[in-house]
Formats: sequence, structure tokens, C-alpha cells
Amino acid sequence: MKAKTSIEQRIRDLERENRLLKKWKRQLFLMLRYSRRMSATIPVDELLELIAQETREIMNADRCSVLLVDKMRNELWGRVAHGMDTEQLRFPVDRGLAGFTARTGEVVNVKDAYKDLRFNPEIDRKTGYRTRSVLCYAMKNHLGEVIGVFQVLNKRRGYFTHEDEELLRILSSQAAVGVENAQLYDDLKRSFESFINTLVVAIDARDPMTAGHSHRVTEYVLLIAEQIGISREELQLLRYAAILHDLGKIGVREAVLTKPNKLTEEEYNHIRSHAVFTHRILSEAYFQEPLESIPVVASSHHERIDGSGYPNHLKGEAIPKLSRIIAVADVFDAITHKRHYRDSMPIQKAFSTIRGGGGTQFDSEAVRGFMSIPLDKLIRVLGSGVVDEFKAPDLQLLSSYTPAQLLEVMEKEKSKLTSDEKRVVDTFNRYYEV
Repeated sequence: MKAKTSIEQRIRDLERENRLLKKWKRQLFLMLRYSRRMSATIPVDELLELIAQETREIMNADRCSVLLVDKMRNELWGRVAHGMDTEQLRFPVDRGLAGFTARTGEVVNVKDAYKDLRFNPEIDRKTGYRTRSVLCYAMKNHLGEVIGVFQVLNKRRGYFTHEDEELLRILSSQAAVGVENAQLYDDLKRSFESFINTLVVAIDARDPMTAGHSHRVTEYVLLIAEQIGISREELQLLRYAAILHDLGKIGVREAVLTKPNKLTEEEYNHIRSHAVFTHRILSEAYFQEPLESIPVVASSHHERIDGSGYPNHLKGEAIPKLSRIIAVADVFDAITHKRHYRDSMPIQKAFSTIRGGGGTQFDSEAVRGFMSIPLDKLIRVLGSGVVDEFKAPDLQLLSSYTPAQLLEVMEKEKSKLTSDEKRVVDTFNRYYEV
């Protein structure tokens, strides 16, 4: 009988050890995945969301908040993960258990939040959530300064243990490195973009009549990209190349750039040289991957599919794909805005020009993407800086049409238009002709 009891006990012990082994195996897998993801270079807001979701799963908790200290506003802000969703959170640093940890750097581990005088029930009241157990751990930078707080809520089984505190300490130290890197990345990105915007302002200042062209072209190319689908890395490259595509105009003589009459052949060739200048100037800058092709993409927007473009007479697939998108946006913006030597083109003719250039002047896919843009989005860009207000009912009406559909309507005999078709034509023209 004793032998049987001993065997049964051994079986129970083995089953318990097997459960523990499975638990630690899963936790090790989650920790390794967490470590890999912390090494990725992504914006701070995205990183906080990722950390919150990963920590919530590793700690087997109901919710997790990863909050950063905003010294300027004396607040904690970040992402709270619950289920598979995240939402933003912001509150004063002198409030609640997380605020206590942020101010003191001390670990907080309570079994019943409502029995702790430091707990702030305000967020529970607003959300309808009921906080029970809470574990807070300070996230510190390489100088030992508290830069944020991990706040884990409601352990799914039991309460947070000393073992959980140690686990959160490891997660916190890894996350701190990731957050510092992400903040540095964001700072560098802001510096880079402010420098680019300064260059664009310099271009606009040379010729007020074309001011806003680079920004509008950028908005158009992003709308085209949305229709045809490109990768995240390509989208970033496309945006920067589009905003910089006319940088070379800094090297064009002002008398030629702003000439009110028709250009001579020599002046026209001088204008065309801006593409070469764009490449030359941008090639002097250092662009890391995946932005290293910005000089080529930005300077190739005047190449044509049939090889008749400039500066290198590239043809078809030899033209960078992203340059082919910029080419469509650049021409559309140019022909729909007044220049020193001509008025803007009627919108029907402008759409026809883009559609008709597919396969010869323009890439067919880029044209398809442009002609598929919802008109409410298109008119917002087209009228930016000119139209004071876009009325919601008008935008709702235009959202049901694309340039391809509007052009089809405009090509009909006026007597055959339906009342809705007349209304959409009149609405679009009303904004376009401002």
C-alpha cells in the first residue's frame, strides 16, 4: 500500500514539474521574443505599444501600461494594453501608484489597490475598469534617472510575487535601452525633417507663385501610393524624395525661374537643368538605408516612359518606380496651378492629360493609382492654401467619385447628365475654380 502511495505521489510531482517546465519554457520563449523586439528601431509611440502588449503577456496580467515621464508637462504618458487593443493614457506625475514610483523610483506591489491611499481611482471611474492588484517598476536610463514606469494590473491568478518583481526588473532594464534608442531616433527624425522643410521653404521663397508645389506633390504621391500599395520603407523614401524633387531649382537663375513670357530654348534647357542640380545637391548628403536612393528618385521625376524625358533619357523600367509616381503628381500639380506664363488648365483637360499620358509619358500603374483617388481627398490637396473651408456634405458627395469617374461624367453630353452627376461636377468645379 505504501509503495502504491509513493508511486502516486511521484506521478503528481512529475505532473507538477512538467507544468512548471511548460510554464518556464513559454516564459523563456516570450522573453527571447521581447528581447529581439526591443532591439528594433521604431518610433517611441509604436515601441510603447509593443512593450505594453508583450509585458502584459509575459506577466500574465490583465493590463499593462508603459508610461514615460514628460518633464516639461510634469506628466506620465504612454500606452495601456488590454486584450489585443491599446489606448493612450496621460495624467499628472503626482497621481496614483505609477506616479509614486516615477517620483521615488521605488517598487510598488499591492494586493488591493483600493486599500492603498496612494492609489488614484479616477481612471477606473472614467473607464468602468476595476483595479485590484498592482505592480509598478521604475524604468531608468543609463544615468540612473527614472524615465518611465511599468504598471501591471490584475494578475490573472493570485497576486504579483517577488518573482514577478524580478521579472519586471529585467523587462524594464531591456525596455529602457529600447526607449532611449527610440527617443534618439525620433529626435534625429525631427531634426532631419525640419532640415528638409527648411530647404523647401528656401525653394518657395525664390518663386512665391509656385509656393506649396513641393508639399502638394508630396500629398499627391502619398495618395497614389495608397491606391497602388507600396511597402512602409518605400513610402518613407517616396515622401522625402517627393518633398525634395525640385531642390535643384535653387541653382536656376531667378530671371528664368520667374519669367512671365514664353522661354527661349536656352532658357528652357536651363530650367531643365534643375533635375541635374537636384541630384548633385542631394548626392552631397548622407542618407542611410533605406533612404540612400533619395538623390536618384528625386532627380528622375522628369524621365518619361518612352525615353523622351530628362536628364538621362531613361526608359520604362529603367526609371525608378517611385520617380514614376512623383512624375504624375508633379505634372498634375503644375498644370492645375497658374504659372507666370500661363493660367491653370481646366480640370477636365488636366485629368485627360494624366490619363492620356499613361504608357508614354507616365507609368500606367501610377496613372491608374492617381485616377483612383477619392475626389474628397484630391480636392483637399488641390485646394490647400486657397479654399477657406470644405463643407462636409460636399466632401461626402465627392468621396463616392474618383478622377476617372468624374472625367467619364464630364465627357458626356450635358443634356444626358443625371442630377447627381451635375451636382458632383458643379461641386468639384466650385472648389477648383476658387
